[in-house]
Parts: sequence; C-alpha cells; structure tokens
Amino acid sequence: KLLKLHSHDVDIAVDTMSGVDFATIVQTYVQQQQQQLQSNDANKDNKKRNTGTVCGRMGVIAANPSQSKHLETATMMLHQIEVDFTNLRSEEVYEAHSRIPTTSFGTPLEDAERRDFTINALYFNLRSRTVEDWTKRGLQDLHKGLMVTPLEPMTTFHDDPLRVLRAIRFAVRYNFQLHTELQQACMSESVHQSLHVKVSRERVGKELEGMLSGKGAQPPKALDTIAHLKLSGSVFLCPVQNVTLHGTIMGAAYVGTHETTVSHLRELGWEEARRLLHLLGPLREAFLASTSSATLAASTNAVSSGKQPRSNTTLNDRILHIASFLSPFRHLHYTDHKGRDHNVVTYMIREGIKFKNKDVNAINTLIDHVDRMKSFLSGIVIDNPNSFDSTDTGGSAGGS
Repeated sequence: KLLKLHSHDVDIAVDTMSGVDFATIVQTYVQQQQQQLQSNDANKDNKKRNTGTVCGRMGVIAANPSQSKHLETATMMLHQIEVDFTNLRSEEVYEAHSRIPTTSFGTPLEDAERRDFTINALYFNLRSRTVEDWTKRGLQDLHKGLMVTPLEPMTTFHDDPLRVLRAIRFAVRYNFQLHTELQQACMSESVHQSLHVKVSRERVGKELEGMLSGKGAQPPKALDTIAHLKLSGSVFLCPVQNVTLHGTIMGAAYVGTHETTVSHLRELGWEEARRLLHLLGPLREAFLASTSSATLAASTNAVSSGKQPRSNTTLNDRILHIASFLSPFRHLHYTDHKGRDHNVVTYMIREGIKFKNKDVNAINTLIDHVDRMKSFLSGIVIDNPNSFDSTDTGGSAGGS
C-alpha cells in the first residue's frame, strides 16, 4: 500500500494466541455471519442470497525448524484474498540435548527483528490505523528502495537461508538495491552451506520462479544477480552423492572431485553464463523486432486476402534465459550408482530447482541445439565485432 501497489495476500500477526487459534475464530465468525445473512434473506422472500465463497477452508502449515520454517501458519482465502495468520515471534530457545528450538509469543520489536528485511517489518495497527516501524528504518529503506536486514545480515540469513534468494526477488521485481553488507553475506560460504542443508529444493525453485515470471519479473537481471553473488551453484545444484562427474566445461576436461580440484572450472562456467545473458539481450530484441515485422506483414496480407491472421510467436523468457544460463554446462555428465549416464543440466533443473518435466524438456531442447546455433551466430557480421567473439557464444580457446 505504501508503494501504491495492489497486494493479493495479507499477513496477520497476533500477540496473544497462535495464528491457528485466531484463524479458527475468524473462520467461525465469518461463517456465522453468512448463515445469518442467508437466514434473513430466506425469511424475507424465501430466496437465499448468492454471496459466493467469502471464507475458504483453513489450511495449516506446520512449523519445521530444521527447514527454517519456524512458525506454524494458518492460511485461508477471505474475500478472494489469501490471508496468513501467525503469532508474533520471539527469540528461539534450545532445550538441552535438542537441536529443535522452541518459540514463544513475542513483542512487536522481537518479531520485527526476526523478519527478513526492514521493509517487511512494517506493521499496520488495526486499532490505531497507523503504520508501526519497530526497526526505525523500514519506512526509510522503503522510500530509498534499499534491501536491508533488521539484524546483522549473517544472523538473518542463517535464521532462514532462503532469504538470500528472497532479497534478489524483491530487488528484481521492485528495482531495489541490495545493501553492501547484505551482498557480502550472500556470498558467504557458510550461508551457501546453510542454503544446501536447511532449505528444500522446492522452496528454492519457488523463489526462483518468482524472479522469472509474473508481474515485474526480469529473468536476465535475476540470473545475473544470482551469479554475481556466487549463488549459482547453490541454486542450480549439481549431483554430489554416489555419482561421478565427467565431460567438459568451456572445452576443459572436468577431471577430479566435485568439491575441490575442479571448482575453478565451475566458476568459469558461471562467468560464461553471465556473458551469455548479456549477449542474449540484443539477440532477443532483434528476434522480437523481426517477428513483429513479419507478423505485421503476414496479418496485412491475410486481411487483404480475407483470411484470419496467425498469432505472433510466443517467446518464453524464463525458459530461454535458463537455457542460455546453463548452456556452459551442456557437455557435463554424471554416472549414477547403477552406471547410467545423465546430463548435469537436466539434474540442475529437475532436482536442483524442481521445475516441471515440460520445462526440463523445453530447456533441454534449446540446449541440444546450442552447438548448431554457435556455428550460425559466429557467421553473423555485427557492426561492432568487439562485442561478439568466441566466448560470447559459449566457445573457448580450446573449443567446446
């Protein structure tokens, strides 16, 4: 609301009971009101009012601290708006001989400090109808367009490592900047390790999808930021257990263990991925321009001949950019414990980010034709030849 944007979901924080208990009360009240309205209408003209579904079924998302889901959350649809209910959260307490923390009801300040970013730690008090900024900088950061954590970034990210990706998603969708200290924490190896261990791949894929599709999505900026923050390997996970990796990256043989001797090859691959993203921009624009011109000419001819014009070619930006981003790894394979050979890119998409099979197939189709396209693109004469070389098309001094 402060950004004058419409939201399809609302979070309600309760200070004296659990979110599930309060949601149950709300659901019961709304249902009673609906029944009363329908009863009054029936007494007047024997017809029930068609009010639609005001209150949907309540779902409960259980707390799972081992996966950085610290609070039990109740969720339901109210007047076609998704509403989540939780209680204010305090500092966690670890019992003796237990790795699972317990939480109790907290104060607004305690809850604000446990939030992901200061701009998400703003509360609208339903009684006073005022915005409460308990971190004392949420409104300031919102107006500046700056992503900042309420506590020291390492503390906030270790609390829920998925927040490093959420920071990118907010920055991309709203054109915000990432605070310098936040960026440094995103690059931390310990945060990367926590992301591997504590966050499910489904949650990783959902955050990535939020950057690549929907209103405000910017796939090239999202993927470039992921690579800049050294998060590519944490998002697009390689197989690591009971497998042997083999093949080439940038024309260099991938020999050695996954963890140590060939890490520099993977880094070179992600650097190449960024270069390909930068190249893709002007090529994509040229394609859209040529397609638009061809469609206009075809539509004009069709109308003049009395035929129905065909629709324009659909370009799936998310698929196109992921395929380009992962193409440096197209010649890398792994052998599973049964001796079967698989493509690493397929694993990255299917297991690393848990995308659907249709996305896996579409991306693989594009990547399978990269080498043919390299030969084609290398023959194109561009006004500025310095902006287009062998590395821009996924090549290297040693070939690929």
